[in-house]
Amino acid sequence: MLALALAFIVVGGAKSANADAISTRIYSTNYSSMGTTVPEWWQMENCTITIVDGILTIVNETDQGQYQDWKTQAHVATGITTVEGYDYVVRIKLKGSVNGTVNCLFGNWGNTLTQSLSVTTEWQTVDLVYNGALSASSFVMFHLGHYKGTIEVEKTEVIVLQPARFVTVGTAGFTTFSTDKAVNVDGVVTAYTAKYDGTKIVLTPVTEIPANTGVIIEAATDNYKVPVINSATALADNDLKVSDGTVEGDGTIYVLANKTDGVGFYKLNGGQKVPAGKAYLVIAASAPEFVGFGDTTGIEATLNEGVENGIIFDLSGRRVANPTKGIYIKNGKKFIVK
Repeated sequence: MLALALAFIVVGGAKSANADAISTRIYSTNYSSMGTTVPEWWQMENCTITIVDGILTIVNETDQGQYQDWKTQAHVATGITTVEGYDYVVRIKLKGSVNGTVNCLFGNWGNTLTQSLSVTTEWQTVDLVYNGALSASSFVMFHLGHYKGTIEVEKTEVIVLQPARFVTVGTAGFTTFSTDKAVNVDGVVTAYTAKYDGTKIVLTPVTEIPANTGVIIEAATDNYKVPVINSATALADNDLKVSDGTVEGDGTIYVLANKTDGVGFYKLNGGQKVPAGKAYLVIAASAPEFVGFGDTTGIEATLNEGVENGIIFDLSGRRVANPTKGIYIKNGKKFIVK
C-alpha cells in the first residue's frame, strides 16, 4: 500500500483530516478494468449506470425532491475493507452535466456515514472525510434523487487515516518513549527494552510497544509517526519505568542523556524530576554515575536482520536512514561514505 501526503478539500462541513494519523490508500477503482458492464450487485434505483471508456456515468432523469434523494441511488465503489472507528477519506474525481448537490454515503447497509458533495460541470477531485467507520466492510454510494442530470466519475479512492503517535529523536540518536496507546514501530524507528545487568544496560529490540510502557527509541534526528494498534503483548526483560511527572532524583533514578561519557543512563541529581511520559531506570545507589550500553545480543540481532533487509548501521549498531560521511555497515560489510 502507498503512503500518501494528503491535501484535503473539506466539503459539506466535514472536519479536516486528523494530522496525528498515517494516511494510506487502501482502495482505488479503475473503471476501465470493468469493461463496459456494470456488476449486477451494484445497487441502482431510479437511475441508469453505464461504463464507457473508463468513465462511470450515472443518469438521473427525475427530481425526487430534497428529502427523497435516497429514492435514486447508485454505487461508485464496493467491497472496501475498513476498520470500525478509523477515519477515512473518500477521494472522487467527477463532473456533472449541471451544478448541484448529492449525498455521498460511506459504510454498509444500516451503518453508513453521509457527506454532502457539490457537483460542478468541470472535472474536479473532491476529498470527503468520514469520521469513525461503522463497519468492517464498506461501499461508496450516491443518493442523488434531488440531482437531475448526469454525473461522470473517473476514479474513486479510499484512504485510511490510521491513528498514530509522534516520536521525536534528537541529535543523540536515542530517546525514551511511551504513549497512551499500543503502537508498532517496525520500519519506522528502532525500539529497545532496557535491562540493567549489574554493569551495563542490555538492549533488546522490539517492534510492538504496549500502552504506557517505556522503551528506548533509536533513529536519525527527526520527527516520526508510528501507527497505533489495538494491543501489544507485555514486554519481557524491561526495567524501564514511565514517569508521571513527579519522579525525583534520589540517588537511584537514572535517565537517558548524552553527556561527557556519551549516550547512556546518568544518575539524576536530587531535586530534578523526570518529565511526564519519559522513561527512566531505578538502579542501586551504589552504582556509578553513568551506565552505558553494552555489546548486547539485541544489537547483534538487529545487525543480523539488517543483513537480510539491507538496513544501514553505524559502527555502534545504530540504524542510519541517511548516512553522511563516515564508516557504516550494510549487508554485513563495512563501507565508507566520503
